[in-house]
Amino acid sequence: MNKFITTVLLILFVVLTQANEPPELNIQLQKDAQEQCVVLRTNACISVCQKTNAKNCTQLCSENAKNECRQAGE
Repeated sequence: MNKFITTVLLILFVVLTQANEPPELNIQLQKDAQEQCVVLRTNACISVCQKTNAKNCTQLCSENAKNECRQAGE
């Protein structure tokens, strides 16, 4: 009886841990959405930044967009 209960608990553990792992498709969709977020935010930022004659607009906007999109995805 103890062996049966142990086996059932082990099977449940394996099933539950696998259910919590997102499939590869979901991971790729999340990466694609984050990349699109970065592109959109970077482009919007650059257009505003260039009007102010600030230096390093591309680099600053790119880093900002990456951080904002990463935080939004978490």
